[in-house]
Amino acid sequence: MRVVMFGLGQLSSLAWYCLTHDSPHEIVAFTVDGAYMDRAEFEGLPVVAFEDVENRFPPGDYAMLVPIGARAANGLRADKYGEARQKGYSFPSYVSSRALTWPDLVIGENSRPDDMIVNVTREKQKTNIRTHAADDAIKLAPPRIFTIETAIEHIADDELVEITPDAIRVRKRLLAEAERRRQGKRPREE
Repeated sequence: MRVVMFGLGQLSSLAWYCLTHDSPHEIVAFTVDGAYMDRAEFEGLPVVAFEDVENRFPPGDYAMLVPIGARAANGLRADKYGEARQKGYSFPSYVSSRALTWPDLVIGENSRPDDMIVNVTREKQKTNIRTHAADDAIKLAPPRIFTIETAIEHIADDELVEITPDAIRVRKRLLAEAERRRQGKRPREE
């Protein structure tokens, strides 16, 4: 996978080194906000303005990594991740070949051991204890547009790919939450 990395600091340099020498990923460029571009090259690779990155490195052909460190920067990391996701980028995962892991470890964007149950028709409680700031903090990622191939790669054992004339969707095999819970309690037949 070809990757564009956000940032020009020591953590980006370390991430570049690790991915270059210990992963199948290939770092092809670095990106930062245009206001912070102080060089044209970093680690021997081009540096492009984040505002224009998708024109030079299209999201369909490249992934993006956002290795920003320190707790104070978590908001920046979340913002840049969200902006890159809105541009259409996917995000690679990296685990060192020297790391100790347990069998069947699942990491990355598709890591979801337990799906969150969402009822979009349930109304929010009307109380006088809510704060306006809590309502503003909700940020939704744009929906992921699947091809048949990416949808099949994305699904878990309890999901199906549903293809209609207008859309390709991933859905649960059993639509009702109560049925899924009952199915989960049954002994598995092999």
